[in-house]
Amino acid sequence: MTQHTSNFPFEGVELVLLEGEISHLHVDRSSADLMETVQKSVARQDARWAATTALTAMYDALKAAPYQVSEDYDDSFNFVGVIGGQVVYGSFENADKIKNLDKVKAVGFKVGSLYSIQSLLVVKNDLLMLPTLTFAGKRAFSRSCMKVAWRCCLFVWLFFFVALYFSLDMFALRPDKLHFMAGLCFAIGLINFPLEYQTYRSMKYHALYATAIFEAYGLPRPDDLDVRAGMTFYADERYGFAGINLRIALEKHRKKYRILDQ
Repeated sequence: MTQHTSNFPFEGVELVLLEGEISHLHVDRSSADLMETVQKSVARQDARWAATTALTAMYDALKAAPYQVSEDYDDSFNFVGVIGGQVVYGSFENADKIKNLDKVKAVGFKVGSLYSIQSLLVVKNDLLMLPTLTFAGKRAFSRSCMKVAWRCCLFVWLFFFVALYFSLDMFALRPDKLHFMAGLCFAIGLINFPLEYQTYRSMKYHALYATAIFEAYGLPRPDDLDVRAGMTFYADERYGFAGINLRIALEKHRKKYRILDQ
């Protein structure tokens, strides 16, 4: 296991990168069911586990802090495991795709004797898991918001000016009225920019969050990285699932900003 640190922009919390195989993995929808599963594994002392002492320590740590593993959402899975001797836990939509003894990279922070995992990368298939609404660095998210505002503005202008053009035959407008209507259409389109800026302000901390996570992974130009470019379809033994492929996202990121491979 190797550890790297990154300054987390909230309340002085320090993010840590953990690397290695994830063992003693338990995954469940409900945190209560997850605790029960771990407890049963400890009671069985199943011979499949290489070190039952690590399993017992994991359960004791979780039992001592039950409020820390309580993120129950309809569209996510809770998980707990051990990476390099450190007990880790987290909750992601695709956490059920993690397999025991998978080689992973995980970014999180220490809470008591546990590590709360905020992002996890499965090395074998480059599957990147991130918190909800956390997908782009600060500059990348700002540009994305302004692109949305510009596209909405163009749509509004097109709609109103086309409507105004076809209404000229129906209403005999004087030139001054026509200028007023055209100016009004123009102003209505510009309203999208302050509205989208408010969206950016309300979600800015998600972008700062993403930047800190990307820095912890050591990714190039984390402020400009938008991993949505790596969204792809993963085939599995069931129906497959949508996920972020970090390798694809970084290829497009490096090409866009002309970043040389290191």
